[in-house]
Amino acid sequence: MANPIYQTTSVNSLKGYINYAISILKQGESVPVIKLLSGGGSVELGVVKPRSAVNKKAIETLMALAVYPKLDIKKYRIDLKEIKIELNQIPWDVSAANIVKSGERVPKGYFAETILQAAIAARFIDARPRSTAVTAAMVVKHLKQFLTEDSLTTAKSKAVVRAYEYMVDNEDKSLGKDMVYVLYTLNEAAFKYLQSKVNKLATDPDIMPFITDSLKYVNSGAAVEHSDYFYSNGRVDRIDIKSLGISGQGKTKADIRTFYYEGYSSNHTGTNEATPHQMSLNLSVKINHIKQIGQLTGITSDKLSELATVIGSRLSAKTIKEIDKIVDKGFNDSNKELNAGKEGQIKIYSLAYNDMKNNIGDVSKLFKGIEHFIALSEATSLNIVDIGSGLRVYFVKNLKNLEKACKGDKITAELKASTGGNYTMKIYAGNKEILEYSSRFTGGVYRNFVSTGEALRQTLERI
Repeated sequence: MANPIYQTTSVNSLKGYINYAISILKQGESVPVIKLLSGGGSVELGVVKPRSAVNKKAIETLMALAVYPKLDIKKYRIDLKEIKIELNQIPWDVSAANIVKSGERVPKGYFAETILQAAIAARFIDARPRSTAVTAAMVVKHLKQFLTEDSLTTAKSKAVVRAYEYMVDNEDKSLGKDMVYVLYTLNEAAFKYLQSKVNKLATDPDIMPFITDSLKYVNSGAAVEHSDYFYSNGRVDRIDIKSLGISGQGKTKADIRTFYYEGYSSNHTGTNEATPHQMSLNLSVKINHIKQIGQLTGITSDKLSELATVIGSRLSAKTIKEIDKIVDKGFNDSNKELNAGKEGQIKIYSLAYNDMKNNIGDVSKLFKGIEHFIALSEATSLNIVDIGSGLRVYFVKNLKNLEKACKGDKITAELKASTGGNYTMKIYAGNKEILEYSSRFTGGVYRNFVSTGEALRQTLERI
């Protein structure tokens, strides 16, 4: 994560960054900070000590800095590093220069997955019959357990992994109980953020929209049908609800995968007693109305070649050679990409995007690339649940419907480049906008974004 508060090169940005630092120090809540090391930076999340004398002094100093008559970049950076602040949970010295300003301050994309997973767990554990609704209190109960109770699993680097087992009644109690196993995996920064909100999960404005939309999802459709089925099917089962967002396991780009084991024996402690059967609750979680469906970081020829394959295109051998020459990949060092600089960025994107536009594939290749990029494989079993600003569910299996509708259409591209070296390309099948590519330097790295066009979004959402 970049640290523009400290790294800014614009005098015009200084006042805005100073005011931002002042505002978050006054909040007394979680703030992102960056620990600068000689070998690189690592981002951690801390909670401001709201009544700290050190922080009060920091605010006063920052206010004085904001009105300094001849503020320049050099003085700004020197003073910023000398202004000390205090955070809970951070065992090292922190200065105002460590504060990170980012559009993704709060890692919502990560904790959205956990909130939806907690809601699915509540559906199978606390609200099994069709007539019972999952409530916010049930979801909060499972979130609090994950945030406060250890399990047999241990924390991994950059992730917290915890698992819990539950024995739940069947409709026919004489059968015995079903077992529900829930495995959570959450980015450590997101975990710490949720921990800092643990006593107000049900009311916090950053969290409640995700709980509200998760409730809409688990109180309708497949979630209700599955929980009711396993409650009343006349046998003992085991249901596993696993988070895969961090580990990257599985044959799809699912964030949450749900399995069941038929004929489960309650005295069996292993995890592979029988072949697991996959439910249709195989979910990729997105936030705030899906547009972006993928991102590739990098400006190297291999990354841009992968980007090209999504639209059935390719980079020529000549283009690959020229990109490699600019980036200088011979050192096998990802940071070497930064040596390309602004001129190199403009040249590389010009080469890559024009190659993609001139060698674009047909309908079959385009949709094969889209399916792979969204789902890897098994696309018909993956649904995309979009939460945070009104529930939407996208069915990847509907790609086949759109592919049929586009049969015979010519695939074309519309390319635009900015003077700053950023590129955007829209891909059409006939007059239907299918995808949009965009590439730019942001957050200290080169990022390439793949977003849905209007026609693709509408088709995915259609049941």
